[in-house]
Amino acid sequence: MDGSRHTVDDLALSGAWNEGLYIPLRLATVDRWTFPLLGAPPLSALMINRALLQLELLGVGMTPSGMRDAAHLVGRLWPRMLELRDARPRIGNTDGETLEPQTATFKVGDVEGLRRAIAKRADIEFDDAEGLWVWLRQNDPKKGLGDVTLLGRLSLVDDQLVVEVNSAERLRRIRAWLDGLPGVRFQSSTSRAWDSEDRPLDDRLKGKPAPPPTPEMRKVMEESILKSNMAWLDQPIPLLNGLTPRQACATEGGRHRVARLIRTMPAVLASGGNIEPPRQCLMRELGLAE
Repeated sequence: MDGSRHTVDDLALSGAWNEGLYIPLRLATVDRWTFPLLGAPPLSALMINRALLQLELLGVGMTPSGMRDAAHLVGRLWPRMLELRDARPRIGNTDGETLEPQTATFKVGDVEGLRRAIAKRADIEFDDAEGLWVWLRQNDPKKGLGDVTLLGRLSLVDDQLVVEVNSAERLRRIRAWLDGLPGVRFQSSTSRAWDSEDRPLDDRLKGKPAPPPTPEMRKVMEESILKSNMAWLDQPIPLLNGLTPRQACATEGGRHRVARLIRTMPAVLASGGNIEPPRQCLMRELGLAE
């Protein structure tokens, strides 16, 4: 927590390296050797902030001396972290909606009328390469989510319109428009849970690993991550009671929490090597000590 480094004498840990895993340790010194003792369950990068917040709620001081004085409370993380480990993760799309692919079919009585209606919408474009319409949304560049978000695909097969989206909410939104068009009648829809185990076997087989990105592509990825993280500074964060990181830095306690959030940001998984978030840039932008 204070940036210090220690060398410990432990053969087992030396042979069990796992990148990105946080291991809460207590250090015991015997003569000239320092031995590590497991103080709490190993944590993934995504769990460490929850763990530190849990310790804070237990009254543990978030300083090296505070942690030492309340070392007996660190063990309380075992049951809490085991609960989180066993909880099923909720996977959502860019709008925070539950990711649940939906396919809906509509009977079209007037194909040309449908084409004209689609042509009037600024958020639906025809993709010549795929031979179908794509439903898009322009994004706020400050949020760092790219220029557009793909909301769905619409393809016409004879007199049937097939709509594909990734959430029930998006299907309701596109249906609210399609159901009002003359000659368009809803027929049926199917949905599939993202983690469904009854999908075809070939969908469950691991594909070939993606080739590493070119240096130019990796630079683009790094620039996109920097842009997204800088935009994060002005977005409300639940862990900061709805304040943005910049707003939270108005108080000393808020500065500690924001600094902790930045220090524990997980790396972005990428073929060819993970990309670390721009922690130093974020610290400098907020005037925080590195």
